[in-house]
Amino acid sequence: MNSPAPIGHNNPPTTPYEMHEHAISSLYDEAVHWLDGEPIDSEATAEGVATLMREIRKAGKAADTARKEEKAPHATAVKEIDTRWKAVTTLATLAANAAKEALAPWLIKKEAEKAEADRKAREQADRQMAEAQKALQDSDVTNLSDRAEAEAKYQDAKKADAIATKDANKSFGVGGAGGRKVALRTTWVVTLIDPTAALEHFWPHEGIEAVLIRLAQAEARDGKRTIPGFNIEEKKETV
Repeated sequence: MNSPAPIGHNNPPTTPYEMHEHAISSLYDEAVHWLDGEPIDSEATAEGVATLMREIRKAGKAADTARKEEKAPHATAVKEIDTRWKAVTTLATLAANAAKEALAPWLIKKEAEKAEADRKAREQADRQMAEAQKALQDSDVTNLSDRAEAEAKYQDAKKADAIATKDANKSFGVGGAGGRKVALRTTWVVTLIDPTAALEHFWPHEGIEAVLIRLAQAEARDGKRTIPGFNIEEKKETV
């Protein structure tokens, strides 16, 4: 390993940030010279690196404390602003939620009525199309009048089919004065009823694996050394 490089002072720091930035940068530069990839091969070197590590940690902790001190007045001001405005926005949320709950039964009723109307329109359109196709099939191609009447029925059936499809794709909502319509949104609520079947379905999945590893690591920290399905190895790290 190389010996530490001398630390120079060109522009003395004036603010707390500059002081801590200068101190940590200097320690980092010193660490670059100590930690050059070569293995530690002596007690003196090990003690030097350990001392440097403690100094870096101390400087980092001091810098973080200074950061918190500098941020404190701003954080207090932000908290006061959030608290003051929260009272106002909470009233808006309560009122909007109450209006949403009041509208829900009406929207459900009207959506059900629309669904029934769409169903009847689709049945009528399908029936009309079937009759028109039969009329075309049964028409005499040599009888222009008969053929024209069948073609007209078919065109009317196509229009009815298009209208039924278009109406079915329209979502129902209450417009009110300005803004987008208020409508229902379909969501699906999932309830776990068979954990074993669920695991079999989703495995293998990286999300499931991450959860299992997290659970096993917690048990390993608590002292367990044998966990079904896991291999636990001892690992040493510097603290």
